[in-house]
Amino acid sequence: MAVHDTLRGLVQVRGANVLEDPMEFRGALDDFVDESEASIGEINVLVDAVRLGAVRRLTALLDQGGLGVAAIVEAGDGLARDRGSDDPARSRWAVAVIGFALGRIDAETVLRFDAAPGSRSTPTPTPGITLPPTYLPPPPTAAPNAPPPPPFPPSTVPPVNGPPRTSRAPASSIPPPPGPGGTTPQRRAVVRVVVLTALALIVVVAGTVVALVVVRGDDDNSGAPSVTTTSTPPDVGPPPDVPAKALEPGAVVGVRPMSLPAPSGTSAMAARTGGVAVVGAGPVDSVGEGDQTRVAPDGGSLLAFRLAPFEGCASGGCASWPSLGLRVEVGSRAIPLPKGGPCFVVALPEGENDAELVYRADGYRQSLSLATGRATGSNIEVLARDRRDRELTVAAKTGTFEGLVATADPPTGLSTSDLTFDVHVEGAELYFFEPRRPLKDPASAYLRVTAERSTPAVPAPAPLSTQWMRFTDDNGKTYEPIDLDPAADRIDAVFEVPGDLEHGRFTVGGTASLTTTGGSQIRLTLPERTVPLKFGS
Repeated sequence: MAVHDTLRGLVQVRGANVLEDPMEFRGALDDFVDESEASIGEINVLVDAVRLGAVRRLTALLDQGGLGVAAIVEAGDGLARDRGSDDPARSRWAVAVIGFALGRIDAETVLRFDAAPGSRSTPTPTPGITLPPTYLPPPPTAAPNAPPPPPFPPSTVPPVNGPPRTSRAPASSIPPPPGPGGTTPQRRAVVRVVVLTALALIVVVAGTVVALVVVRGDDDNSGAPSVTTTSTPPDVGPPPDVPAKALEPGAVVGVRPMSLPAPSGTSAMAARTGGVAVVGAGPVDSVGEGDQTRVAPDGGSLLAFRLAPFEGCASGGCASWPSLGLRVEVGSRAIPLPKGGPCFVVALPEGENDAELVYRADGYRQSLSLATGRATGSNIEVLARDRRDRELTVAAKTGTFEGLVATADPPTGLSTSDLTFDVHVEGAELYFFEPRRPLKDPASAYLRVTAERSTPAVPAPAPLSTQWMRFTDDNGKTYEPIDLDPAADRIDAVFEVPGDLEHGRFTVGGTASLTTTGGSQIRLTLPERTVPLKFGS
């Protein structure tokens, strides 16, 4: 197995955190990599790529939109400098291998930097300079008396604007003058060395310029003409037509915003202080572009979804979804929602056709199907509704009843003004969190109706007696009021109703047992009046 495949397996087993500590990474390499796969020197440069920050540099360049090959060249050359090495190709190879293990570099790109064993330091030729097959640039530390390489064929020598400047050599090192037949062999060797050195410098400078252009893009505001880059790295030639890489089963990645089918109705979750809505979802064939294109795992599929803030929480200002600690669950696997968005893609493995978006808060595990948008957990049903669907105002002409005369039993010395009531029903709301009497069922809600009564004798508004109110839904079920604080002087009455309640009738009136100011017990019967309540209109 190739080293890059072995490292991919290491990251899958140990996780990406294994690359954060060089000592831990070295120990993991000793456990996973066989001696036949990598030499001690190659193991050392892999560890140095982590220790000296080359891996962080690579991922930063890729995140900024740099092409894979150019990012590898820049990060690898920086690693070589930090190691004090004159072998940048091996450093580039190490960066490419780890990038593949992290899923940021594709296998074809790694192979471009992985030459035959023992020759990883061989540079990649640059287009525009044709080198003979036997050419290897002389190392900087070569002995001065080493035999020179064979000369360039005339047709392959690139034009040079001028000879490189050289320091004046000591008199003892100046070669003798040419003989009768032309220049001496020593003189020809010096010329060849000078030409080869100039070409090597051209190769290095050209590669550096290409890397800078690809990474910096259009950030140069100097006024010079813009440089148009292509997806084909200029130092490797056109890429071969290779299959796109597949995402790992269960992987969740942030992607560029895309248009997705909207779910039917509101697909949302909310708790005390936060909320999130799924505003689009659907299958896609692939994500990414160029060598970053990703497809579904074998036998699986890709499911894309789009999130948006949801102002359905119990508090006034709801925290948005990036701060809610959301997770995506595929089968038995839970994956934290990555940074990015608002669009994401989850890779469904073979046999799975759905995933859940999970929100845990206030003791409830709420979840939504990303395929259908429907609730799948202990979702707080009423908080998943838009606020306008759970609050209403009653028109004055509908909710105002003046001059309702009650009858007393037994008859007392009460005056007409004591038995005449004006009733005003002003509005209603559905809500969930109630500290005085917490609801146990997330599918339930409290209905509070704002209703007051007054008399000519006592014109100040006061709450209705709970004995003079009841609520009936459209199915004919009647709900009795609950006083949330019976010990308090002022009545605070609510009804416990289904969280998806839409229509019903609030009834005022009936018979109530009251105590007069003199301490007598009487029964007052108030004529009944009905107020229709319609939520979501």
